[in-house]
Amino acid sequence: DDIPDEDLWLAKEAQRADLIRFVRKRLESGVERRPDFGAVHNILDPRVLTIGFARRFATYKRASLMLLDRERLKSILFHAERPVQIVLSGKSHPRDDGGKHIIQDLIRFIETEGGRARMVFLEDYDMGVARQLVQGVDVWLNNPRRPHEASGTSGMKVVPNGGLNCSILDGWWDEGYEPGIGWAIGSREQDGDEGHRDWLDSRALYDLLEREIAPMFYHRAENGLPTGWIAMMKRSIKAHAHEFSTNRMVRDYATKFYVPAARAYERLSANELEAAKSALVWRDRVRSNWSQVRVVDVKDDAGTSSLLGKTFTLIARVTLGAIDPEDVSVQAVVGKVGLNRELLNTRVENLTFRGKDGELCVFEGVIACDTAGHQGYTVRVIPRNVDVSVPSEMGLATWE
Repeated sequence: DDIPDEDLWLAKEAQRADLIRFVRKRLESGVERRPDFGAVHNILDPRVLTIGFARRFATYKRASLMLLDRERLKSILFHAERPVQIVLSGKSHPRDDGGKHIIQDLIRFIETEGGRARMVFLEDYDMGVARQLVQGVDVWLNNPRRPHEASGTSGMKVVPNGGLNCSILDGWWDEGYEPGIGWAIGSREQDGDEGHRDWLDSRALYDLLEREIAPMFYHRAENGLPTGWIAMMKRSIKAHAHEFSTNRMVRDYATKFYVPAARAYERLSANELEAAKSALVWRDRVRSNWSQVRVVDVKDDAGTSSLLGKTFTLIARVTLGAIDPEDVSVQAVVGKVGLNRELLNTRVENLTFRGKDGELCVFEGVIACDTAGHQGYTVRVIPRNVDVSVPSEMGLATWE
């Protein structure tokens, strides 16, 4: 917060200028074998909003999403007052013909369909190219087909360099996004028709570029600085630079996985594998009796009025047969109700065992309603044992 806006902006402009010089120098080395490329010194402009897109060119990453409406893209690139330029790079797997075709399509648009001077594809993508891109761009673009993105670490690298993210709500951005520190393309809704989803996401991307990203970048206050843009840069660095880092990654792996795994090993191997042998017996007993598990009924006191900001009590009665209540977790899976009555953006709430009603086991929980819109829930039963630490290990679940 204490960094003067002018100092931060001058640093970012210097990085962008370094990137443009790097791109031009790299293109110069290829002019001899591609003399049709034209004057390299006219490629890109160090004063123009610069977007970066660089990664492995797998088809699900949709590098050519921006090309679905080529005329609209050209109108964005060559806008008279708010132009945009895009630097792309990446490689496809040697056997991935789909990825190769995407690269060919992008290069064709750049060289023969009007994208030249505002779009560049850098060949021979490597760590050196990646370093220049994450340091120099103003916006990092990521538009995979949800939900296939595992992480998207390139977008994290942009943050401490003052770059902003514009991404599908997938991978790390699904966790990191909030209004005011970047842009989300589309929504979390999923569509079985990939072509329709691509069309919707491309329109969302064009709208963001035309109506939000470019206007904010080029809106200059009396001091000549894009104060709104700089404020977003600061919020992004504050929110993400420490949170999405190698330090956090190592800490999370250690505290959530490695240390618990080491402790579990010590516990299971002690006293001549006593706990491990007991866990095997438990597995066999639960698996052989799981067919007796059934959710008999579920009741709540939610009523019909709006519960936003309130809570309601949920009671589930379950028959467990020969399985003990402490051998299971009874959970409410809560989420937004989708168009086909499916639950979206779910969270899990554990219910507490309250005793028995005859042969039935009663579980109860208090559910908070802190999200607007049509919400719903369902109830499930899964095995639980301190020595079987991965819930999916048993492959057993009974749903309401």
